[in-house]
Amino acid sequence: MPQTSLVLGTTLTPFKGLSLQGLYKLYSNNFADWSPDSREYDGSDADADRSQVWEAPNYGKLDLHATYKLPKIAGLDMTLSAHIFNALDGIYVQDAVDNSQYNGYGDKVHAAHNAEVFLGTPRYANVGLAVNF
Repeated sequence: MPQTSLVLGTTLTPFKGLSLQGLYKLYSNNFADWSPDSREYDGSDADADRSQVWEAPNYGKLDLHATYKLPKIAGLDMTLSAHIFNALDGIYVQDAVDNSQYNGYGDKVHAAHNAEVFLGTPRYANVGLAVNF
């Protein structure tokens, strides 16, 4: 998980019943997961691996949300909602494993080519209808 995160948001209500929201989420200092077993050494300080694990690049995401409270129909309160997650369709490393035994190659240094990365979810959207009775 990123060690630093910041969320900036705004909510607009242009008229009664409608709510529009934008949230920009910024993540940084996201270090790859690592295993203590990979840091084992035979007792001499020359063999000790004390280097910092790989740090994934910083990234940001924009999420957009809209809700509208519909007029009552047959005495039912209904709310229509729509959401767009990662609206800018950014590509980012959400999680990583340092010195992957499966996907790393070359010399075993703490760098991107030795990390197993998991990319974040691309843009997606959903629409919902909540009915209260």
